[in-house]
Amino acid sequence: MINIIQGNMSLAVCLALGGLGIFLISIKLLSSQLKKSSSTTLSKVLKKFTSNDYVSILFGILFTTMIQSSDGAVALVIALVAAGFMPLRSAFAFVLGANIGTASTSIIVALSDSAKFVQYFMIFAVIGALGVMVIKDGKTQDAFLIMAFVGIMFSGLKVMGWGFKSVANAQIFKNITNVVGKNEWSSTGFSFIMTGLMQSSSASVTVGQHVFVNGGMPLTGAIGFVVGANIGTTITAFITTIGQPKDTKRIALFWFFTNIITSIIVLPLTSAGYYGFILEKMNIGKAWEMAVSHLLYNSLLVIIFMWQLKWITKLMYLIIKKDIELEMNYEIKFSKQLIKENSSIALESLEISYITYSKIIDDILNSIKKLINTNNPKYKLRFDKLRMVEAETRNIIFDYSTELSMNETNEHSSAQILKINSAIRNQQRVVSLANDSLDLLQINYKKNKIFKKEKTKSFYISNPKMKVSKNKIQKIYKYKFILNESEKSEILQLIKLTRKIGKLASKQSKEFSIEEHSAIKHLFLDVVDFSDVINENNEKRIENKENSNKDFNIGGIASNFSRIANHQYLSSKAFKHRSNNRLQSKEEVSVILQNILNSEIED
Repeated sequence: MINIIQGNMSLAVCLALGGLGIFLISIKLLSSQLKKSSSTTLSKVLKKFTSNDYVSILFGILFTTMIQSSDGAVALVIALVAAGFMPLRSAFAFVLGANIGTASTSIIVALSDSAKFVQYFMIFAVIGALGVMVIKDGKTQDAFLIMAFVGIMFSGLKVMGWGFKSVANAQIFKNITNVVGKNEWSSTGFSFIMTGLMQSSSASVTVGQHVFVNGGMPLTGAIGFVVGANIGTTITAFITTIGQPKDTKRIALFWFFTNIITSIIVLPLTSAGYYGFILEKMNIGKAWEMAVSHLLYNSLLVIIFMWQLKWITKLMYLIIKKDIELEMNYEIKFSKQLIKENSSIALESLEISYITYSKIIDDILNSIKKLINTNNPKYKLRFDKLRMVEAETRNIIFDYSTELSMNETNEHSSAQILKINSAIRNQQRVVSLANDSLDLLQINYKKNKIFKKEKTKSFYISNPKMKVSKNKIQKIYKYKFILNESEKSEILQLIKLTRKIGKLASKQSKEFSIEEHSAIKHLFLDVVDFSDVINENNEKRIENKENSNKDFNIGGIASNFSRIANHQYLSSKAFKHRSNNRLQSKEEVSVILQNILNSEIED
């Protein structure tokens, strides 16, 4: 094959680039297939590997080796942190492991160049393709697809090797590599730019390794290529964090920071000849020297930083500071990247967001309670801010659930998304009714308007982009309720009952319980009965002229809270497990209609 290519430079270049393309696309497809095949399992496993730094490092090595992409592994971790599934320190440990895992690409390329038996792995492409066409079972098909992608990956490497062996002998190519790879500093810069543009360290390292094996650059240049690729791949992480919470930016900065520090150590050692001297003394052959240098570089990185994770985490928080957030801190963390990487975890983050959303609703009701109890105007301001938070959070959840449902084909997952949306619509009505109730309450307090210069800290409303900051003269209202004790007690009891229903209903989204659902229904009926009692008591107060304000409509408040309790109950009911009764009834109706039509035809 090499003899055919010799002298045909255009064919050699096409084979080199075509082989590289086949290799990269096979890695991408293999990564996607592995994540798809283990979607549910991966969701469970990832949570178990966050309790211990060393276990997280090990998992980072294994996972990155499996999917052959440090970019993809770190992107997934960034998505998990954004969704609130993984603490920041565990993510840092995982990233350290991913650095070692990415060296497996160099090892695979070295194997393809030096180990003759590896060429037979190309047969996996044929076996996998035949299996996909013949086997109909979904899980078995997935296994054959993985086998096919492995075969295609080694086929790409083989084709690329044929092309590069011929390209390396061309004078123009030698002139370029003499400039680029003349020393470790120039090759680091070139590799960094190349990796940043191609968004793939695998591509840069693979090209660099073929150039090195074919005599295109010295060992010092090859080491620089590894260093540049490692730094360049961190650009992908920075791109992934656009529009994401600050923790994800800290991960990208950590990845960049650790690679820069390690390169500052390794490159001077290379210039002094120590790094290359160690590799040459190993006497492992040219095909393995760059692969081992890659592995040593990333191992050194892990050894340096694995003991300092606690302090590095603090440093990242010092560099990228926490925001002065709204005291109620109900930020919803979503990652659209997670929808592509692992839809089952994305769905779980949506379920968690509903729990957070329910807490906002509970805080809204609690703010009314505290306003009545304390007459403190800060609780009215809190109520107004919470309504803004609720509206923004609801829109964020709806947008995310829409995008998730467009990418989700699983029937169970689609049903769960619909349930969450239905529950949120009911909770939206709770907020509206709570606001109406506060309007009715405001008839019954004296409002003294005062002017006050108040410096209010900046705060964030759910989405970090929605920044609100005030520092100006504001109208501050001092509230003094004139509710009598019986009216006050009745309203507070209504709030207590509806908050209890809301908390129980929120739990139903995570794990539906028919017993708790029944308890919620009884509580809802208790609120309805209690509302009737309040109306009866109010009539007596009016007759005895004991009501606090002739214009005060406590009956309207009681009615609103009955409806609030109803919507809380309906939000619980949204998560009730349903059989295909509706489908069966449709079929029964169709049979009945058909019988009627047949009867009419016979008549």
